[in-house]
Amino acid sequence: MRVAVAALAAFVATGLGGAPVAAADGGIHGAAPAVAASTTSPAAVDPGGDDVSPMIVGGERAREAYAGAGSIQLLKNGVKDWHTCNGALIAPSFVLTVGHCLSVMPPAPQRADKAGELAWQAFKQAPPPQRAGVGTTADPQDPSQYTLRIGSTNRHQGGAVRKVASISLPKYWEWGTPGEDGYVWDLALIQLDHPVPGWLVKPAKLAYPKAGKQTRIIGWGVTDPDPSHWGAPAPRWLRQLDVPISPKDDCAKAGIGRGEVCLGTAPNGGTACAGDSGGGALQRYGRDWVLIGLGSRSLTQACVASTIYTQVAEPRFLLWIVRTMHERDAQTRVTQADLMLAG
Repeated sequence: MRVAVAALAAFVATGLGGAPVAAADGGIHGAAPAVAASTTSPAAVDPGGDDVSPMIVGGERAREAYAGAGSIQLLKNGVKDWHTCNGALIAPSFVLTVGHCLSVMPPAPQRADKAGELAWQAFKQAPPPQRAGVGTTADPQDPSQYTLRIGSTNRHQGGAVRKVASISLPKYWEWGTPGEDGYVWDLALIQLDHPVPGWLVKPAKLAYPKAGKQTRIIGWGVTDPDPSHWGAPAPRWLRQLDVPISPKDDCAKAGIGRGEVCLGTAPNGGTACAGDSGGGALQRYGRDWVLIGLGSRSLTQACVASTIYTQVAEPRFLLWIVRTMHERDAQTRVTQADLMLAG
């Protein structure tokens, strides 16, 4: 986590990070008009990091692997555990993350037909102005290239290590382009090759964001806001930072849609950054930290602006998550109520 969430921009506005090495997403990972939580992890932190999504800038080392936190990793630049994005274990065999981290970007002809190459590069920074045309529907990345380490603050050891059996994307996900109903659908569901026992890692519970309540963001994104330092592996240790929930107007220029929450910057200017895509936004209920959002994108890649997080407890998102779980694993008996915080 760094001073800003700009890295998220690589995706739509700018993704915070997480998309596979191939394309420059936005989001915290990479995209077009808004910046996705970029999947390119910070450069100068520790040699075991990755470069796919933004890190938390201005934060501190996390005290625990909150809400089933996990690092999505692959082989890159000779590093076998290169961090690309973050995710959260929500059931023994399933991890929830964001779509821009695990989507194959449409080919050049379709990108050009839509808004031009530059617009797509920016997509990791802001949502395109119109719906994607024919042929621009996102496809999932090859699941065999990914490994996850779940339930440890150290992305090199501890917790549970699992391979990916499948990756599912919502049919409405169009690389950050909002649908006619205003939803962006920056979500992805990872099915693990075998379950993680509850005694080892407790799955996250989901809840709606509560305005005025302390919100903590976590991630293995870059901690240095200088993009010239974003080529090195992501940091070894999970980072955390407390930020406020901001009015949606603060994220309007990054293309915030329905089912999304806007998180502001910390008093010290800290925020999400490259490599923080898919990182959890958490609020505390009693003794437990529950998941209210996943890092999606920011207005710029400067890691100094408010960040958009996908609101995981949105009813239509929950319905898609549960249906997809049942389709992927007939033995799964999870319901929407099981995923939500009781009460």
